[in-house]
Parts: sequence; structure tokens; C-alpha cells
Amino acid sequence: MTRFPIDAPKKRVLRTFERLGFRIVREREHIGGVAGQLTVIGIALVLFGLPFREKPWYRSRIVVPASIAIAAVGFYWAVQRVLVR
Repeated sequence: MTRFPIDAPKKRVLRTFERLGFRIVREREHIGGVAGQLTVIGIALVLFGLPFREKPWYRSRIVVPASIAIAAVGFYWAVQRVLVR
């Protein structure tokens, strides 16, 4: 007995999603995007996190503004994906 989705043919599943109107992002493009995000986070950690984390102003001048910027970008992307097709 086959078990869906584990045993479903990958090409058939992708074709079905495309017919339903989903835009399929290929895995290698996704992996490249994740690698880029990890690179940016690593660079920010080396430039700002490690040298300044013990400073008294680090949280108020680095952590909080960066968190707000990340939240704003995430909110923008969420609204864009929901409202804009």
C-alpha cells in the first residue's frame, strides 16, 4: 500500500501544484536563498555581535533597531504575498 505524500511521484505532485496556481520554487534556488541569508547573518554577527555584545549600549542601539527592521521586512513580505499576486 502506498502512503501519500511519501510515495507520490515528485514530478506529478509539482505539476498538480502548478495547475492549482501555486508557483513552484525549485530546491536549488531555495537552498541558495537560505545560504545567502545565513551568510548575511554570519557577517552581521562577526561585525556587530562579537565585538560589541558586552557594551552597555549594544542592546538599545543594535539589537532593538535590527529586530524592528527584520520584523518590518517580514510584515511587508507577508502583506505582499497575501494581497499581491
